[in-house]
Amino acid sequence: MSNPFLGLDHPPPSARLLAAILEADGAPRALETLRREDGGVRMFLGVRFGGGLDAADASAPAEMRVSLARVAADSLLSDLAGEGLACYGLSAGAFSERAAAVSSWGGTLAARTGGDTAAAFALGMLYRIGMVPVARMLARVKPDVRIPADRLAHQLTCEREEVRIDCLQAGARLLEMWGFPEFAVKAMRHQHHPMLHTGRRGVTLLLSVSAALGEAMCRGTPRAAVEAVPEPMLDELRLERIALHDCSGAAEEGWQRLCAASGAAVARV
Repeated sequence: MSNPFLGLDHPPPSARLLAAILEADGAPRALETLRREDGGVRMFLGVRFGGGLDAADASAPAEMRVSLARVAADSLLSDLAGEGLACYGLSAGAFSERAAAVSSWGGTLAARTGGDTAAAFALGMLYRIGMVPVARMLARVKPDVRIPADRLAHQLTCEREEVRIDCLQAGARLLEMWGFPEFAVKAMRHQHHPMLHTGRRGVTLLLSVSAALGEAMCRGTPRAAVEAVPEPMLDELRLERIALHDCSGAAEEGWQRLCAASGAAVARV
């Protein structure tokens, strides 16, 4: 069986930066190291962040961390999704639009619950990043196979049947290879069944809810998705269902801004 991670073994500058940003207690130190020593990251930031870390507002580290996470995640997703996801019937633009919707919900809900906004935003952008290595494998060994991407449970089953790995397992493995913190790897792996995840489960729960609401927003059915969020998940996140309805407007506005900033045309998929 072909190795889906060939060519992905070493993280690109955007992935290195994002992994550093998501370190809960080491982000300022890690970012300073990247600024001082990593020429590739400095060049990347100079192009994508209007001057990079030297121009960032050091007096507002939380805001800087969110801004950098946004840029790094968008760049990483653009680079990888640009390879093509034909086996899923998705263009790179449609894939990015879904990710932007999920990340907008993640950031909105994290701000509402006092969670880690940078982590919620970044993981939302990367919530299906494992589809990239799975698509690589299918292109090599089963180029005619098509995987349905409209229902996650069905998608995961088909992926396992065809290539013995699903996109959540592949995404977790990818983040692990690239040195992302453990909570990010676990959130990626367990997002489909977050209540079975032990440890720092709040991030996983937030990602799971954001994924459901973001995909529904792309389909134009966010209200029904809000009503479908299980009550135990809301209880653990300390969220009222009415609060999810109240967040819909902010999440959609954020989605529009993200799509505009990344150059993607906002469209219902």
